[in-house]
Order: sequence, then structure tokens, then C-alpha cells
Amino acid sequence: QPRPRRGRGNSFGCQDSPIVSLRMRMGNQAPEPQRHRQRKGARSGAATAEAERTGHSPASRRPDDDDDASTVAGKHEIAVVDAPGGDGSSHVEAAPMKDIPSLLLLLLLYTLQGVPMGLASAIPIMLQSSGFGFGAKALFSFAAWPYSLKVLWSPVVDAVYSDAFGRRKSWVVPVQIITGLVMIAMGMIIDDELVPGAAPNLWRLTAAFFALYFLVATQDIAVDGWALTMLRPENVGLASVCNSVGQTAGYIISYALLLALGDAEFCNSYLRVESARSDSPIVTLGSFMLFWGAVFVVITALVGIFKSEKAAAVQEGRPPPDHSFAAAGAAIRHSYHDAWRVLTLPSVLKLIVVLLTARAAFAAIQGGMDLELLQKGVPKQTLLVIGLVYTPFEIVFSLMASKWTAGSRPLGVWTSAYPLRIAIGLGLLLVVSALPDVQPGEHSEHPLWWYVVLVALFVSMRLSANVMFVAQMAFSNRIADDRIGGTYMTILNTVSNAGAMWSTPVALMSIEFLEQSGCYSADAVAKAGDSWLPFVNMGLTASDRLQLPNSKGMASSCITQAGWEQCAAAGGQCSHLADGYALTGLACTAIGLLWFAFFWGQLNHLQDLPKSAWLLASEKGGKRDSE
Repeated sequence: QPRPRRGRGNSFGCQDSPIVSLRMRMGNQAPEPQRHRQRKGARSGAATAEAERTGHSPASRRPDDDDDASTVAGKHEIAVVDAPGGDGSSHVEAAPMKDIPSLLLLLLLYTLQGVPMGLASAIPIMLQSSGFGFGAKALFSFAAWPYSLKVLWSPVVDAVYSDAFGRRKSWVVPVQIITGLVMIAMGMIIDDELVPGAAPNLWRLTAAFFALYFLVATQDIAVDGWALTMLRPENVGLASVCNSVGQTAGYIISYALLLALGDAEFCNSYLRVESARSDSPIVTLGSFMLFWGAVFVVITALVGIFKSEKAAAVQEGRPPPDHSFAAAGAAIRHSYHDAWRVLTLPSVLKLIVVLLTARAAFAAIQGGMDLELLQKGVPKQTLLVIGLVYTPFEIVFSLMASKWTAGSRPLGVWTSAYPLRIAIGLGLLLVVSALPDVQPGEHSEHPLWWYVVLVALFVSMRLSANVMFVAQMAFSNRIADDRIGGTYMTILNTVSNAGAMWSTPVALMSIEFLEQSGCYSADAVAKAGDSWLPFVNMGLTASDRLQLPNSKGMASSCITQAGWEQCAAAGGQCSHLADGYALTGLACTAIGLLWFAFFWGQLNHLQDLPKSAWLLASEKGGKRDSE
């Protein structure tokens, strides 16, 4: 059967949707058990002793402890250490009513962070008619890399600032204003760059959003650190709630509104009366970016004028800081030195290999599922609704999963969920691949039971991913060296994110390479239709492909309606050499099963290692609980 490649999906089927990605940056949102908080508080004396030995306060020496939102565990650790009665003998209950203005401000700042993420996720779907395929998605995915790599410059954000203006405001205000100006500049030209039906300049588009993600990631570092000093010690744990709710809200607002208001068909069907229907949407991408760019600038200006920040030295009870370049350089070097020492631990190196390779099993099925569903004729509005409906379940299940992984062997939960997730992914692959393709621009009708099965499998897949994520965070929290807990956790999360960042683009490019979708000779396609091998057109070769005029930059021209019609006019038929999605998905599944068989023993070995195997050399032999 003809299998044209067209469109680019939304976050519904991505390996790491923006909602999941923000949790990967933020960590487990559920409060830790009381006993864990007390244990960490009891250990705070070691951190204090180390601070006295080195001459650095915990906040100044370990920027990642308060600058990175990778884990709530790190935030809880600081909250207990800095709270009254830092010996951990008692736990101070949160009193949110005392910090309402600060909590609302944090919620607003985190909401702004989510807006560019939603924009980046919506743009590929809006460019569906321009020929976005698997290869285009693989390239555009690099735009989100700054969020996974921000650990590289977070020490700089912590060490360089103006104490008079405010340690965190020194970064939040200028970075957010620049972000707003960049969005305004992009909004003024992007409608002319992204013309429907024309191949976009993917490199330029990816570079622009890479810069935007870099700015937002830098703002994220500063806001995470500001939350720890803006809130009362007993309310610091609520910063993670603001992070989750704010970024999720910002993402949904920009993603959903842009897809809905920016689609003429949706506007005519649901938002306009019959007499007001038009071929144009209510908003364009350019006008949407202009609006949010202005919002960024105005809100940031108000924050800079009306929100004060105490000097860092006053907050931390230490002498005024040395703002010389030498002092800043020394602090930065110290942070990078700590990170290097963590990376050289033998146990950490083994864990890094696991984290870098574990996600290859899911890269193709989840990373390419949205595109595959779109080519099957599932309306993009349907994918949007399914993804949005699942979001609250994802948040609730994160809290539930934290209870399952609160024991002493969280990797046991992880290893139980891994093969289950592989099996669910295989079910999704079969359900999606069994459907025929449709001509671009057309929607296919599927029975209700098919949608029920699809949603059930998708929800099960995401829930199993949730369990694995929370279990991984619980294990990281258990093994992390308390003295540099934030740096330790940030490194592990960065490596984990990198495991998805490399595997998903590779899988997507493999799909496109195997598929070779395009316009082929109608006679050759008819002969290949009787192939006995599933997912492969045995009688079709690259030499049967027709060269269409004006297809430069759109190798898989059949993914657009214009390309489909052009192929038919040339006497050809849109088809493919193989079902790249199915073949790559099956290959990744096989790799995952082999990976699990090989690493299952390694995972148990890592979990059985004593606490001392995860500590830096100077910590071994100390009066620390090594568990």
C-alpha cells in the first residue's frame, strides 16, 4: 500500500514531551518521606563542617544546590539545612499563606518559561503542509538541547552577579528582557519565513529556537536559585510545585492556543459562526510571538522595578562577597572541579553507561508515533486533545509513584517497569502500523474501540515511564553525596536527558533512511504490493523512483498534498521502500530486550553497592551515614 510520509507531530508521541521534559529538569514533585528529611537534616553538620574548612558557604560553594531545578530532593536538602533547627531534629511545616506574593511571582516566572516550550512543540505541526518529516523532526529536536546542558554554565550564573541589584535579578531581568526581544524579532519575520507549502529553512529555524531555549534555560537556573531565598525556609519545598504548575500552564497556554487559534479549519469548526468563516486563522505564529514577546518585556520590567532582593551576603549571613574576577573564577573552577570528581567515580561511570543507553529501546516507537498517526489520517486536533487530557493524570501519577519508590531498593521498581514499558510500546507499534495511510490533507475514520485501545496503551506507556523516572530520581537521591547534592543530581539528570537526546534523533533518521518515501513508478508499486515480507516492499527499488520537478529540499515530496498530486500527474504513485517506523521500532524493541538481559545484573549490583562507593574521596571514612 502507498505510504506517503507527511507532516510532523506534536508532543503526544514524543520520547520526552515538554510536560515530561520539565519533570526531568525538576525531578520528583512528591514530598519525600519524613524519615528521609530527618536523615538529610542530620547530615547537614557535615556540610557545615566542610564549609568552614573550605571557607565557602554551602550556597556559594555549591551553586547547583540552589541553581538547578533538577530535583526536589536537592531543594528539600537545602530547605532542611537552612531551616531553623538545622540539626534535623524537627520538621518545619510549610506555611504558604506567609509567602503568597512570592509564590505568585514564582508561578508567573515559571509560566513564562513554559511559553517558548509550547511554541517549539506547536511549530512543527503548523508546518505539516510544508513537508516536515522524520528527518526534519530529528534536526529540530536539537533546539531543546540547552535545557539538558544547562549544567555546563549554571556555575557561571551562580558566581557572577551584582550584589547591589540582586544575585538572581542580575540574571532574571536581563535574560527575560532579551528573551522577549528575541521573540518580538522572530515574530516580525517568521510568517514570511514559514510559508505554507514551501520547504522551510530548518537550520535557521533550529538555530533560532536553540537560542531561545538557551535564554529560557539560563532564566530557569536563576529562578530556581531565587526561589530558595525568596521563600521562607519552611516554604522552599513549594518552589517545585510552582515550577511544575507554572511550566505546565505556560506550555499548555502557548501550545494549545497556538494550534487552535492558528488553524483555520479548527477556527471555522469550533470558534466561528458560519457567516464569519475564513481561510485565515484567528492568529498567526508571528502575531502570537509578538504578543508573548511584549508580555515578557512588560512583566520583566515590572519585576525589575517593584521586586527587591536582599543582598546575597545578608541572606547567607556572611561577609560581603569579593566581586573580583579572580574570586568569581575561583568559584567557577571549584564547581567544575567537584563535577569532574563525581564523573571519575567508578560507580558513577557504570551508572552513566546505563543512563546513556537505557532509552534506546523506546526512541523509535515513542519519538515517531505522532508522525505515524498523522499519516494514518488521525486529525492533529485529536492528538492535541488526547495529550491535554492525559496531562493531569501524569501529574497525579507522579505523586502516587513516589510512594512506590520510597523504599530502600528503588531500582527494583525501575527494573520491573522497564520490560512492561517495552511490551506496551510493542502493542502501540502494532496498533499504529496496522492502519493504512491516507492522502495528505485527508482524515480517516477510525472506530471508537480503536481510539480506546490507543489511549489505553498510550496512558499505560506514559505511566510506566513515570514510574521509571520517579524510581531513577529516588535512587539518585539515595546515592548522591550530600556535600555536593545539587551538583551530583544535576550531573545524573543531565546524563539521563542526554540518553534521550541522542537516541531519539538517531531513531528518527533511521526511520527516514529505511523508508525512502517518495513518488515511484505505478507499475513497480503494483508489483511490489504482493510482497510476502511484512513492512517491506520487496519488488520496489530506488531506481523505480520518479524525479519530480521543483522538489529540491523536499526529498519526500509525497508527505505534502501538493507532492501527492504532482506524483499522480506524472503517472506515478506515492509509496515507500519499507515501513521505516515499524522496522526501526522492532529493532529498538529487540535492542531493549538485549539491553535488559545484559544490564539487569548490573542494575542489581549498583543498587547493592554501599553508600561509600558513591562518595567523593574526602567523604570516605568520615562520620557520615554510608547506608
